[in-house]
Amino acid sequence: MARNMGPQALAAMVLVIAASCVGSLDFEVDLDATNEQRLRISPGYLGLSVEPLSQMQLYARDDVFRQLITNLAELNAGPFNIRIGGSMQDFETFDTPADTWKAMKELWEHVDKRLSYTIGLNLMARNTSHAVAQVKSAARVLPPEAVASLAVGNEPDSFGSEELPADNTELPPRTKGTYLRPGTPGGWFQEQAVFARALAPVLKGWLGTTRALQGPAMANMKVWDLAAVGAFARLGTDPGDWAGSTAGSDDGARSDRSDEEADGNDKEEDEADEEGEHRQALQDPGRQKEGQQGEQQREQRLPVDAHTQASRLERTSARSIPRLAARATGGAAAPNHSPSSSRRGARGSRDDSRDDDGQSSLNAEQGIGPAQGPYAKVVSCHKYAANANDERHAKVAHLVADTPHDDVVGLVGRYAAEAHKQGLQFRLDETNSLASAGKAGVSDTLAGALFVVDTALGAARAGSQGVNFHAAGCAPYSPILLPPYCNNTGPLPQTAEKYWATCPDTCGQPDAPAIPSAPYYGLWLVQRALAGAGRSDAPLYMLSAAAIKGPKHPLARLYVLTVGEEEVRLVLVNRATKGHVMDVTVALKGAAANELASGRLVHLRATDEASGLSAPYPSLLLGGQTIDQATGKVSGKAESAKIMVMQGADGAAVVKVPMPPASAALLVMAREKARRDKA
Repeated sequence: MARNMGPQALAAMVLVIAASCVGSLDFEVDLDATNEQRLRISPGYLGLSVEPLSQMQLYARDDVFRQLITNLAELNAGPFNIRIGGSMQDFETFDTPADTWKAMKELWEHVDKRLSYTIGLNLMARNTSHAVAQVKSAARVLPPEAVASLAVGNEPDSFGSEELPADNTELPPRTKGTYLRPGTPGGWFQEQAVFARALAPVLKGWLGTTRALQGPAMANMKVWDLAAVGAFARLGTDPGDWAGSTAGSDDGARSDRSDEEADGNDKEEDEADEEGEHRQALQDPGRQKEGQQGEQQREQRLPVDAHTQASRLERTSARSIPRLAARATGGAAAPNHSPSSSRRGARGSRDDSRDDDGQSSLNAEQGIGPAQGPYAKVVSCHKYAANANDERHAKVAHLVADTPHDDVVGLVGRYAAEAHKQGLQFRLDETNSLASAGKAGVSDTLAGALFVVDTALGAARAGSQGVNFHAAGCAPYSPILLPPYCNNTGPLPQTAEKYWATCPDTCGQPDAPAIPSAPYYGLWLVQRALAGAGRSDAPLYMLSAAAIKGPKHPLARLYVLTVGEEEVRLVLVNRATKGHVMDVTVALKGAAANELASGRLVHLRATDEASGLSAPYPSLLLGGQTIDQATGKVSGKAESAKIMVMQGADGAAVVKVPMPPASAALLVMAREKARRDKA
């Protein structure tokens, strides 16, 4: 029979058989790990990746969304990160209303400033004027401490060749073969540098530094040579990195085109945009935005995987890189915005440097000279376990299998190490179970929650400074469903029942509240495990795999964290789908082990154990508590079990952690010194 089984089905069968035969698993942990075997957990490690920016004021003012973010932020694991961008953001060319930034500031204040934003800017249009206008408008409202970084563009490896008019020789086409190579005319590195050069004066005045860029946010990081990390790190420090190719040269570029000519093309572009917007409004009249100050805005709604349609859908790409570079570096003041170059990027924006209270906006609009780099701050990439359209892998068993986990850990490990070598951070800033929105009955289950736990902690152990889980509309993989940006037939391309079976009746309603889903429980457990990250008096470390001895492919994965001289925390993920409760035995060695007497254990599990990994949201519990879908509040009485520490061989402290099938657990053990101090 096994001959006719696929590899995934066979692997699932092995897990089931093993779970029914194995009574315990043994791990040995060295708490006296060397510095090389300890990784400091960065504050603000965990986050969400949401889109689009045009809807953020709806999310940020929704009581349920606020409560769900508060639940995570109040655990004091550093500022919870919200990345606003993704595929949608890279196509949006509307002017962000001031009200959007105000709503984001209100949310930041609502959670006691325990929140940070990564703000996405449009790259596809090659329009620095628009990017500068966006950042200026944000700088008038958002305080610098609310901003973690800015990302110019999204998944550039998915860009196709641009469809340019036959007489347009200004823009070298973006092709997968050359676009991502350093030094390529019209390539990603040149575009990043030109954008950074234009943004630098604003960033310097707003954030106090030009080192603010996060990228490249690759869909497939494997197409980026590790050496390219160094090229990204050097942007702004080596003039040749940005100005040595087409910028400032006449190699195939008509950079001397007159402003009158530019104005004419801008007018045509605006008319084309207005025609497209009108057509979109006719097709989807219910989605038209109303009540905004100034000129009424409409947003384009594009499928998340529509990168290959970029040139057809975007009509703002007539700005040349050479001309942008010239404008960005043309003087000591902030980038010059002529009426032609700023028509789309600065409609309705203010020309003064004062916010609504009449206060100066941190010099963000004042000329401070052509600020030099460095510009790069965070290397980022994306990784999903599989694709929802791949029937072979779009199954619950795959979400907890070895292959997707090892792929994430391996990818993060390689690029995080190189980023650190170059003095940069690394962040897995978009991930989730199944790309293309996920799959109902797979992504929105207990398996989806366990995937979040395993991926977040696995990436941390591989060296990542953070991870963001994607949330889009009512996509099944979303930890938080966002009905205002979903109408049951889009904007995501999949419309089959298997993708949208869980869409609520409120889809598409602007005032519809957010709804927590199963993956949210994974975020909740991880945030509890990382509580206190960022404390200088008790730094939070994760032990590397080198400090842990155990089975090569255990049914239960183990993660070990230490909190200064106060606590030892164990997180376990039991991937077995069926069988009896399994005792996981962990032997802890080292000086800290001698100070452990007992701990408190909470489980993430389903009350409907018969459903196993497929258990839906309503049956999930974390420490006996649930998240009320109507309010987002924690509900129920907290439950935990006391686990005694036993004396083992060689002076080891031994704990036995009971693990039901398809579950995760957090065991927190206080050290004797911390107990004495608390007493």
